[in-house]
Amino acid sequence: MSFSGFGQGKSLVDSLKIMLKDPPNDSVETRWVNSLFGLYMAIDMDSALYFGERAKVLAEKTQDSVLIASNILNFGGYYWYQSDFTKAMDCYVRAATIFDKLGSETDKADAQLNLALIHMIIGEGAKSKPIFSGIFEVYKKHKYYNGLSTAYQYLGAIYQEEANYDSAIYCFRNCVEYAEKAKMIVNQAWGYSGLGEAYQRKGMYAEAKKNLLKSLEIDEQLGNTGGMMQSYIALGSLDKQMGNLSSAERYYLRAESMPDLQGDLISQRNLYQELVKLYEATGDVSKAYTSYKKHVAALDSIKNSEDLATIKELNEKYESEKKANEILTLQKDKELSQVSLEKERTQKLFFIIATVLFVLLSSGLVFGYFQLRKSNKQIEKRNEMITKINKALNKSQDDLIASNKTKDKFFALIAHDLRGPVTSM
Repeated sequence: MSFSGFGQGKSLVDSLKIMLKDPPNDSVETRWVNSLFGLYMAIDMDSALYFGERAKVLAEKTQDSVLIASNILNFGGYYWYQSDFTKAMDCYVRAATIFDKLGSETDKADAQLNLALIHMIIGEGAKSKPIFSGIFEVYKKHKYYNGLSTAYQYLGAIYQEEANYDSAIYCFRNCVEYAEKAKMIVNQAWGYSGLGEAYQRKGMYAEAKKNLLKSLEIDEQLGNTGGMMQSYIALGSLDKQMGNLSSAERYYLRAESMPDLQGDLISQRNLYQELVKLYEATGDVSKAYTSYKKHVAALDSIKNSEDLATIKELNEKYESEKKANEILTLQKDKELSQVSLEKERTQKLFFIIATVLFVLLSSGLVFGYFQLRKSNKQIEKRNEMITKINKALNKSQDDLIASNKTKDKFFALIAHDLRGPVTSM
């Protein structure tokens, strides 16, 4: 944040921090922390991330879909500031999906508007146009002038890039009109700036300067030093194109004196490129060479920043893949451990069953052996008894036979004596 709003933002940050010492409930606390997340993006990105993560935890704890979606929406802005547009777009898509389920049309449109702008930034303006039609429909339905002003500003920038200046002028006029209705002074400055550039490209220099001066006037009233710097560069470019080289140099030097230039490599590149052309036109070779060196230094810094961003992205990708591989390895180890455990359990179960069967079988064999011995002894005793009985029977039979022989002889004698008298009678 490069104007007096920075001080206001810091003041609001301090107020929120004081109130967070005693929040009335979890929902309000989450909203305040999420607000700090958004405010700190213009002050300190590390602090912003701290409050963003804290707001995320609180939002998930409350299980409030609105708070969760709002936090995701803010994370989209965080990644946008980091130029990580892939993650930013993912956040905006997720937030829009949640808001859609909640039936919150304007919040969904806000997320889609950011998505459309990212398409524009990465050179995919054609993809953003269909998104705008739905956004305008929702904003007009709800008379959301703030959103309409911002949306027309973005769409105007797309038409500007396509050299469709009439459509760009139409959009920027709407941007100013709705900004006035919403009392959004900053958006008015943006709209006038867009109109100035569009008219300049059409060769309508008087209209261009009138609108650029209006934009500068608003930025000066607000103390928006960043906006003032951009207005100075734009006015210098216009005067140079109109042949007013002295006036152009004054505007460029004002831009160079602005403190915001130090941290804005893109503006440095553009400003010193314009100064090189200006001094070439005036024949001031020394100043042209000095400006050229500054222009090259800005280009090198931009390239280094892009290289660092690429390295950071590659490192993040490497770490992400590394974590994914670690998780996959852990899952495989877990699966192998599970298989090994199951195998071990199966082996133990088999061993237990085999042991039980062995014990049962052994017990059966031992029991059978003793039963067999017992039966054999009983059989032996029976056999001995039978043998004794047989001997006794044999002896009795011998005695009986001998007795019968004696009886036979006796009865034979008696029979001989009785046979005669009976017959002679």
